[in-house]
Amino acid sequence: MSAPDIDNPKLHCRMLEQKFPNEDDLCLVTVVSSSEMGTYVALKEYDDIQGMIPMSELSRKRYKQTRLTRVGKEEVATVIRVNSESGFIDLSLKRTTPEEKSAFLTKYTKNKEAHLIMRLIAKKADVSMEELYTMFGWPLAKKYGTLHDAFRKSLTEPDVFEPYGIPANILDALHQTISHYMTIQPLKFRADIEVSCFAIGGVESVKRALLKGVECAGDSGLVIKLVSSPLYVLFLTLPERQKGMEIMYAAVAAIKAQIESEGGSCVVKRDPCVVSKEEEIEENEDTTEDANSQDAEDE
Repeated sequence: MSAPDIDNPKLHCRMLEQKFPNEDDLCLVTVVSSSEMGTYVALKEYDDIQGMIPMSELSRKRYKQTRLTRVGKEEVATVIRVNSESGFIDLSLKRTTPEEKSAFLTKYTKNKEAHLIMRLIAKKADVSMEELYTMFGWPLAKKYGTLHDAFRKSLTEPDVFEPYGIPANILDALHQTISHYMTIQPLKFRADIEVSCFAIGGVESVKRALLKGVECAGDSGLVIKLVSSPLYVLFLTLPERQKGMEIMYAAVAAIKAQIESEGGSCVVKRDPCVVSKEEEIEENEDTTEDANSQDAEDE
């Protein structure tokens, strides 16, 4: 935030609906200062309210304590005591496992990105962040798991905001800001099938079956590539997981029905699935012929 924004109370708000964390919750904290009693920290998700990590809760290894108490250092801590009346919060570093930390940081990153978007909207619309969170932010987070997930869903389903009665000027700022700062990462789908037909005219039968699969997928962009007869790979790129899987399964079913009607067979070697970036690179190396433009070899 710029200097004027730091002093603007409208642009300050906790990320989460509850004002204080619960015991055993994980929090991202920033070290503010340290003393003989322990380390004082600011809880990032709760608009920097203060908590303390007692010296005994820093680490099981003494040599780590100096490094962990460096001012400005960020850590994931476990809440061990909360007094909501006094605002007194005790936390622990040594009780936080690496697995818990990794899962928490994934969710925190989402919350942080959504929080920045909320701040931009508040600034554009000249309303407080807490007003926005109360109006739609916290309800959406409760419904979709995180506000970030709700924002991302709105890129393909803008009506996710309809139930909340959001004023037109705020809704416009919301759509514009989300579109600018969030881009949908398309998913890559893949299925492996063996299609063969030993009857007379088997090559044409295979081609007709594969064409049925492409036709079934409509304008979704399904591509079928020949690896090595009779192995073919179906590829599809779409942002929506459910729709992509439905198209892939339908295409495989269409190919299977067509080839079997002509006396051939279709064996699914790999069910439709979403592939990783590493697998995508391997696919580009292994599949070099497009079944839509190349003849299949007749076994």
